Amino acid sequence: NDQTNFFFNINDYKHDKRCIFAEDSYFVEYIVEEKSTSKKFLIKTLKNINYVDEFSRTMICKYPSILNIKGFSPVDIYGDKNPSILTDFYHITLHNYIKKERKGTSNSTKTNDYIIILGITIGLRHLQKNGIVHEFLLPSNILLDENFYPIIQNVELTKNLVYNVNAFGHRDLYVYESPEQFEGYETQASNVFSYSFILYYLMMIWDNKKK
Repeated sequence: NDQTNFFFNINDYKHDKRCIFAEDSYFVEYIVEEKSTSKKFLIKTLKNINYVDEFSRTMICKYPSILNIKGFSPVDIYGDKNPSILTDFYHITLHNYIKKERKGTSNSTKTNDYIIILGITIGLRHLQKNGIVHEFLLPSNILLDENFYPIIQNVELTKNLVYNVNAFGHRDLYVYESPEQFEGYETQASNVFSYSFILYYLMMIWDNKKK
């Protein structure tokens, strides 16, 4: 069984009361440390989500520019019966990147921006080939590694071509939603709409650098 190979022992990771990294209507994220290596990871505990469906979707989504889920646990870090997933931990999101660029506190270059744009494009192409629409495609759901390669996260919270009106609590979410999403449904073109706004904000950064 493929699922058996992806279970991890949550007791192999340590945490403290300050380890909550983010919390939303769909999940709670905890920064944890692997006891054997001292390496940091993220454990995401899912809320009111079908575990089997999300596992199947994750298998389809495996790709370098999609956040890799390293394992599953039937319990959370407190031992309660809440399904949890283990992923790599990244400090920076595209939201942080754009914010720093606007303030002029970043040393990034246009090359970094091109890397980000190309990586997101390739990741979205992979999702579309598999008939998956990312319901929440916005800068805070795009992680950046140390080389500025983008990694799209929260794909496992996406329902194939089905819109869920109970969206994340991000204040900027609705800027990136397509008109059809406001009407209660979405298509693959919805991600193209969202991506166009991401490109727009990146291009605004370029324009500001010229001034």
